[in-house]
Amino acid sequence: MTNLLWLDNIVFGNDLELSRDINDNFLKKVDLKKQRILKYLIDDLSIIRKEETTMGVSSELVKYQEKMQKAEAALQHELGGIRAGVANASLLNRVMVEYYGAPTPLNQMAQISVPEARVLLVTPYDKSSLKDVEHALLASDLGLTPMNDGSAIRLVIPQLTEERRKELAKQVRAAAEKGKVAVRNVRREMMDSLKKAQKNGDMSEDVLHDLEDEAQKITDASIKNIDGITAAKEKEILAE
Repeated sequence: MTNLLWLDNIVFGNDLELSRDINDNFLKKVDLKKQRILKYLIDDLSIIRKEETTMGVSSELVKYQEKMQKAEAALQHELGGIRAGVANASLLNRVMVEYYGAPTPLNQMAQISVPEARVLLVTPYDKSSLKDVEHALLASDLGLTPMNDGSAIRLVIPQLTEERRKELAKQVRAAAEKGKVAVRNVRREMMDSLKKAQKNGDMSEDVLHDLEDEAQKITDASIKNIDGITAAKEKEILAE
């Protein structure tokens, strides 16, 4: 370890950049055999330092990738609230019920099932909350009329007209574009962070280019995921 630190001090300055002048002057003072050994060690140490820098910054890219994944999840959640012509429990994801004075997600206080293709059955765990659930469903933007049978609530999903399906498809595409904008904003933030690190001397230009390529691949993958989510929802709406 002592020898490695000694060689490290010869090879690198305080800013961890390779000093060729120091290396050349030092190597002139040793015999040919030692020169070869030192050159191998210097090259290996340079690779190690480059890998350490790349790994450190690559781990930084993970947090930006997670931000993009959150944008994808937000889109999935939003599209789940767009009513197609079939029953889907995710349709009620955004419904909040005033329960003991606190707004509570409906899917946390009731079992939601699909007994028929166009029917949602909402069964509250606490039967005393049935009226509160009914009121929340009426107040929502679902446009559905809840039918309370005293123990559960049935929601019948009407078949969509062709015009309505096209309107919903436009909503889906608009939501998808909003998701892509969020991903592109994260990409810009990620690229700015990499360029700042390179400017501060934390990485070489070669490492910067490699990480920019990696950042673009992360972005492309996220955009592709959004396209997949969007296509699936459009198919659900239009393929009736």
